Amino acid sequence: MDGRTICIELFFSCAFTILLPAGSGTIFGVPLRPEMEYNKEKETWKGQMNHVHKLIGTRWARERNLTGKGIGVAVLDTGVFPHADFARRLLGFQDMLNGKRFPYDDNSHGTHVTGVLGGSGEASGGLYEGVAPGCGLIGVKVLDYKGNGSVTNLLRGLKWVRAHKEEYGIRIV
Repeated sequence: MDGRTICIELFFSCAFTILLPAGSGTIFGVPLRPEMEYNKEKETWKGQMNHVHKLIGTRWARERNLTGKGIGVAVLDTGVFPHADFARRLLGFQDMLNGKRFPYDDNSHGTHVTGVLGGSGEASGGLYEGVAPGCGLIGVKVLDYKGNGSVTNLLRGLKWVRAHKEEYGIRIV
C-alpha cells in the first residue's frame, strides 16, 4: 500500500424473495435469518436490500455523505437495463456479444448486480438503495441471456474498460 490506497473486503448476501410452505423455518435445512420477514397472508419470506447495509456497515459512509459520486463502476455481466434507479448515472454501455448500442439486459442478473452496487432507491422510496447510490455506472455485456460467457468476451470487455477508464472515470470493476 502506498498510503493513498484503501483496500476493503466486503462479504454480504444479496436481497431476495422466496416462497416457502407456511410455518417453514429453514431453506434446504439452513435456518432462516431473523432479519427476514414472514407474510402469513401470502405465505412468503422476504429479505430486503436494506439488510445488506447493516451487514456491511454503510452507515459510516452515509454519515459522511460518501455515496460514490465521481467514481465510475464498470459491471461486466449480462448487461444492464436503464432502470429508474440508475437515472442519468448510466454513463456508458458496451455489448461484447451482439454489438447493440443501447443498454439492455436479457437475463436481469447484470441489472440486479448494478442495483446492489449503485441503485439510488428512487423506485422504492429509498428502501432498496445500493451501496454507492451516487456512483457512475458503466455496463459491459459479456454474458449471454443464460448467464454464460467466454474468456474471450470477458477479456474483450476488460480491454474495453481499460481503454475507456479515463472517459468514464472508471476506478472499480
